[in-house]
Amino acid sequence: MSEFDECIASGCLTPVEHLAAGVSDTEMRDARADLSNSETLIGRGKHKRAARSAYYSMFHAARAAIVARGYIDQDRPCLQVAFRGMYGTDDAGRELALDFERARVLSEDGDPDAEFPQEVAETELAVARRFLAAVEQHLADAQAQ
Repeated sequence: MSEFDECIASGCLTPVEHLAAGVSDTEMRDARADLSNSETLIGRGKHKRAARSAYYSMFHAARAAIVARGYIDQDRPCLQVAFRGMYGTDDAGRELALDFERARVLSEDGDPDAEFPQEVAETELAVARRFLAAVEQHLADAQAQ
């Protein structure tokens, strides 16, 4: 059984036929807000918190992407599995999925107020920008079809 199928069998990933209109849009709005927060936090020297906000931007964008494909997640590992399964079908998609997984690990590592290199936070912000742009493009392409 694949990881994707295991997530469905466990109830952590649920196929849904009809979602309230705008769920994906709401997730994308949250993704953009978290990205903006990350930029602000870097400017304030809160580098670890900025990296976490960058991750949450990716988290909400990934949720928007899987909701648009008719699934809702109940936990983070299955969100990552679903995103990887749906969008990681080419080199660019696999890289996005890997970036998302790396960002989660980094965001969960230690005290949010601990010393944290600015360069790492700035890298995470750049990755989140790329991730968000790619998801926005996927969603726009899906709506155009």
